[in-house]
Amino acid sequence: MPEQNKGPKGVVPPAERIAASAIARLNTETPIIWLVSGPSSKKRGDLTNKIAKYFQKSAIIDGESISKYVLEGRVLPGEEPDTESEHQIELSIRNQCLLARSFSEAGFVSVINYAILTSYHLDAYRHYLSGGELHLAVIPTNELKFLELNSLLKKELHGIGYWVKEIRTDASITKLIESKKSIL
Repeated sequence: MPEQNKGPKGVVPPAERIAASAIARLNTETPIIWLVSGPSSKKRGDLTNKIAKYFQKSAIIDGESISKYVLEGRVLPGEEPDTESEHQIELSIRNQCLLARSFSEAGFVSVINYAILTSYHLDAYRHYLSGGELHLAVIPTNELKFLELNSLLKKELHGIGYWVKEIRTDASITKLIESKKSIL
């Protein structure tokens, strides 16, 4: 049997080192994952960046970008056939969660940016991220073009997570991060 390439003497191959580190971390640390939702992608993006910058090691996962990985045959939310649209939303959520778990295993706080508008979609995140400490920050908006989506958001997610009015200061981010309201 040929001898495997082990690299320089005393150096553990990256795959073995990363796997061992991830297993050790999973046995001692609960992954922390933030989910930022709301109808306005700009406000979500701003809040996502501020939450991520709070932590020493963090990774941002843009759910809308992941949903765009489907090129041909893509069915947007609200388009027909609605079963395919829902299937693609769920596929995007599943892949966001896989990526979040991967970053978490490497010691990063994952911050997912995605517009969740139904409790069913939130349940998918809860399912795929079970075993982790999942936080939800919801940032509604008063922009006219989002009034219908904002109304749906309030109906579906009322009382769940931390509802953010405005984030202007570092103190307001610290309040959000330290609040137990955000934990699902």
